[in-house]
Amino acid sequence: MYQQSSINKNTNNTKSSSPVNFTPLYKDEYAIHKFSSYDPEKYSYKPQINYTKIITNISISIFLLIGSYFSFLLPQIPNYNFIKELYDDTPKVKIEIQELGEQIEAFYNLSTQEEKQQLLLYNIPDNYNTLTNSYYSANIIFANSNKPIIRFTQQNTNIQDLSTLFRLLKEKTNSIIDKSQLAKTQLENYQSIIDKKSQTNNKELQKLINQINDNNTKAKKFVSESEKMSNYYYKVFDAMIVLINQLYLLKQTIESSPNIQTTQILTQIQEFEYISNQKYTELKRITSNELPENSENLHSAILEFTQNFINLSKHYKSFFEQKTSAQQFIAELNNLSVLLDASIAKINIYESDFWQNNRYLRSYKQYANNYQDIQNELEKQITKKKLPLLSDIAVFFE
Repeated sequence: MYQQSSINKNTNNTKSSSPVNFTPLYKDEYAIHKFSSYDPEKYSYKPQINYTKIITNISISIFLLIGSYFSFLLPQIPNYNFIKELYDDTPKVKIEIQELGEQIEAFYNLSTQEEKQQLLLYNIPDNYNTLTNSYYSANIIFANSNKPIIRFTQQNTNIQDLSTLFRLLKEKTNSIIDKSQLAKTQLENYQSIIDKKSQTNNKELQKLINQINDNNTKAKKFVSESEKMSNYYYKVFDAMIVLINQLYLLKQTIESSPNIQTTQILTQIQEFEYISNQKYTELKRITSNELPENSENLHSAILEFTQNFINLSKHYKSFFEQKTSAQQFIAELNNLSVLLDASIAKINIYESDFWQNNRYLRSYKQYANNYQDIQNELEKQITKKKLPLLSDIAVFFE
């Protein structure tokens, strides 16, 4: 049993040690055929290009790029349009302020010139004195029933020249009134642009807005003062023209004939008195709010001057109603002439003071220059913010 196992064991070892007959693969006709028919073109890897996907990816990338640019541009558009609108309107405001100031300057030069002051100081008193016998001889003629008739010498003064000057000044004040309205409207439109963006997170832009608001405030005050001044002078010149013309008519009536009826003279005197009271009342009704800055003393002197016309009419009325003697009449008129001289001197002094001390009327160059500085700064802002397509896109958001 033990031997048999040994034999069997040897037998098994013999069998397992015998060589195995393998047929190489390359000797296999099928395999040879298979490898000999291998086509590299057929079995090699060929990458497939998906053009649709590529185009889609590129489109998405472009879209994201454009979207990013637009997301950057869109917040810039409101500020850009705001600055552009200010840039377009600033020169309009500057021109209106400049032209208004030039008109005021021309009026100032004419109304305060030495020639005009000489006319006021000498011609009006001369015309008064032609009537009052202060400088010229007058003949008190008593016609029938001892009615007093005043005859004056033929030595006439330039009362009509003075009236012409006042008419010219009145026309200039009327032009200033119209120009003030245009400047006021332009400023209001300009301020309405500012009010759209009174506050902004952009510190540089906020600083510019504050600068514009500050200059607008001053420019508005300038326009307001211009309007008050021109309206005031218009009323004064209108009153002076009417009163001087009435004075001239009274002079002509008295001088027309030594035999003129007293009733005709009294009628003219009564008209002169009525109109003098009317103009004085009109001027007195002007309130302090309607007066330009620092003109209160000037206004008081003009009222005093106008009051003298009323006093003159009363003296004449009393004389021609035979309530006053010729001697007393002449004395009263001489005294009135002195008061008139004093009133005119006050007008000249206070008028000069008014123009010198009014803070706004003659400062127009400063405001115009400030608007030019603002314009230059706005131009810098536009250049700084001028990105590709910004101005074109901004048009659709105006």
